[in-house]
Amino acid sequence: MEMGPGFRQHVTFFKIKEGKIIFPDNTIYDTFKGIITDITLKESELTWQGNTSKVKQWNVTFTDGTNNYVWSANYDGYLFQGFINSIASMSDFEMPVTLVPYKDKKTDQTKMVIYSNEEKLGWKYGIGEMPAVNPIVVDGEEMKDAKGNTLYNKKPRMAWVTKVVESINKMIRNATVVEEVAVEGDKF
Repeated sequence: MEMGPGFRQHVTFFKIKEGKIIFPDNTIYDTFKGIITDITLKESELTWQGNTSKVKQWNVTFTDGTNNYVWSANYDGYLFQGFINSIASMSDFEMPVTLVPYKDKKTDQTKMVIYSNEEKLGWKYGIGEMPAVNPIVVDGEEMKDAKGNTLYNKKPRMAWVTKVVESINKMIRNATVVEEVAVEGDKF
């Protein structure tokens, strides 16, 4: 299928929540498999009860060869950070990845295992290699939100995550370029 001006390819968005993959029609899956084609940061405004705030989300685009899918992940969420740290260890971005989310029984948090080429991906960077996420302290006291939860300074960690995403996107684009060159080479 050729794409030209004004053509928009259909994309299906999904979320990962409660240890499951959830599509807009509320279809729920235990796993998802696709080739990563891009990771972008989307910034938008959200208005709720008259209050407008800026929202950031990571959009991870996948293809299964026919359809495109986008996982919209929280900007500073631990699930996305673990995903990025895992796929940073990949060497072949032409291979599909399989996402297997689950709900941790001890912490009640959604976590995820990622496979590539049928092998479980480990983190590329250890916890000590990533910038720390520390409580925000003012006058010796930790800052709290309206519900009493400690507020954290995530800026250094998210700057690091953004750099890792940039390096992953370069690897993704290099995989795509190699494939396109090989296809053109076959024509001659």
